[in-house]
Amino acid sequence: MARSTSFPSKALLAGVISQMGKYCAILAIAQAAVVIGVGLSISIYDLNAGRVHLSAPCPVRMRTGRPCPTCGMTRGVAAVLHGEFGRGIAFNPWSLPFALCELAILVAGGVLILRRALRYPQIDGRLTTAPRRQRIIAIVQSRM
Repeated sequence: MARSTSFPSKALLAGVISQMGKYCAILAIAQAAVVIGVGLSISIYDLNAGRVHLSAPCPVRMRTGRPCPTCGMTRGVAAVLHGEFGRGIAFNPWSLPFALCELAILVAGGVLILRRALRYPQIDGRLTTAPRRQRIIAIVQSRM
């Protein structure tokens, strides 16, 4: 019985899934950086005073008069990132876990990028495969 060539092999699918995972990780890190950057760049007092509007009014609240589960999330995350945890939880109880998850994604992404940079350092524009200790020494020496 002949093998069908129309269905991709497992190795090809694994490669595609691996590439998709890398792109999803890059997007998650970028999204976390944007959320944290915006949260730190705005003042919680400006948000409360109505001087800053980051989104349109909530359509659920406009129709029903009741807040949706994400109402107050922007103000809450901004407050948590500025260290005002009680105020952030008062805006939205999910703002603290959300801000912590975003910080964890950003830190994990930075660690992964740093590990990859140490694993495959470029010295003088060339990729090196020297043992780890020699690579680290070479990186330190090249930046002196």
